[in-house]
Amino acid sequence: MPGTMIFIDTDGHRDERTLKAAPKLEELQKMVGGYIQLVPLFSRVAHSSGMQKCVVLCNEDGKNLNMPLNREATRLWQLSAGKAPIQDVLVGPIVILFGDPSFMEAL
Repeated sequence: MPGTMIFIDTDGHRDERTLKAAPKLEELQKMVGGYIQLVPLFSRVAHSSGMQKCVVLCNEDGKNLNMPLNREATRLWQLSAGKAPIQDVLVGPIVILFGDPSFMEAL
């Protein structure tokens, strides 16, 4: 069940890891700094292996917590949405997850 997790911090720093199993909820919450929320219309990401279907998570209360703007994640979100206009921004760190069908089902 191979998968990939990409963490993008607000300074644009990107950390990519190959995973053998889907990460646990607690790990994801720690990475985004609180409760997680699925980012709507962010369902594809460009990767060295081509466009990948993905799940993207952010801190559900990030704006209320005044987390800093995540320019790189917002840029990728706008690219993923295609023709659907995004009139919003992502704040705080985000996590992108993608992988084979069994990895995606385990999320």
